[in-house]
Amino acid sequence: MIDNIRKTIKRIVVFGDSNAFGHGLPDCTDPDGRYEINKPSKNAFPALIGDHFSIPVINLGIPGASNDCILRLCYNYLMSIPAIDDPNNARPFYRDGDLVIIGLSIASRTEIFNGFRYENILSNLEKMPQNGELMKSAQYIMSLTTDESLFLNLIQKISVLKAAMRGIDAYHLICHLLPPMHTNYFPMYKDTTRKIISVIQAYESQWKNLLDTNYIPYDIHGLSIGNYLKCGHPNEIGHKIIANFLIEKINEIHNYD
Repeated sequence: MIDNIRKTIKRIVVFGDSNAFGHGLPDCTDPDGRYEINKPSKNAFPALIGDHFSIPVINLGIPGASNDCILRLCYNYLMSIPAIDDPNNARPFYRDGDLVIIGLSIASRTEIFNGFRYENILSNLEKMPQNGELMKSAQYIMSLTTDESLFLNLIQKISVLKAAMRGIDAYHLICHLLPPMHTNYFPMYKDTTRKIISVIQAYESQWKNLLDTNYIPYDIHGLSIGNYLKCGHPNEIGHKIIANFLIEKINEIHNYD
């Protein structure tokens, strides 16, 4: 099986957030605990998958990345367009033989272009500077969101990604690195008992239309439960669990194709 996959897949390219990056793992942090944005962990699940198949991996995970960011960078990669916030054109472009793994983040994150670069806005606005135009824009955008609008936007993003992959007949796997929806990510609202599940159920048929071998509709972050770092990210054991799970899915895709 591994030899057959090596003949088909020449490179693995991973998009995602801090979970793909390996945030918190020792080899991508300095002594003060800060991470190097261009140096994802060699012990994170993307690298472990590459080691298993002996296939080179390009890990484009970004701590704090929103789905807006992930979709934008993925499209730049597929369309061979340099990213506006990557003047050195360091990011790779799609080529035949790539396996594209897209790990989606929580739907309530967003992205704003401040005139010079894109800023990923975490949904916990309390940690942001309480002044400036960026903060005002983030508050305005997020005050307009509802459970329903976020979920519909998420469905649309998945549909766009799947259409793009079909358009170039690319080997790919789309998964959720974090839960699609979560009440803890709405700090500006006092009501934490809103029924997220009811929103998902209301659009269950649309979500089911997205299901196929290449899409995992639930978060894989939960697979590493009990194996988290203090920062809430998977530890090395957690990343091994996630890697083994995705390796099985890659084998399924290969057989399916």
